[in-house]
Amino acid sequence: MRIAINPAHLKAFLNVADTGSFRRAYALSFVSQPALSRTIVNMEAVIGAPLRSGHMQRRTHCRRR
Repeated sequence: MRIAINPAHLKAFLNVADTGSFRRAYALSFVSQPALSRTIVNMEAVIGAPLRSGHMQRRTHCRRR
């Protein structure tokens, strides 16, 4: 199954990048934190590269599968 990146995904990613925090970004995106994390993980799968820095991964307790 191929997942397409849509404008909402890009907005969610930009919110994470701009705020540096999943906690602040999910409030801006009007989605739950798990949904936001799944969005970023799905985008990484589509792109084939990590979108989060090591610092952000430790800070937000995200795990890569």
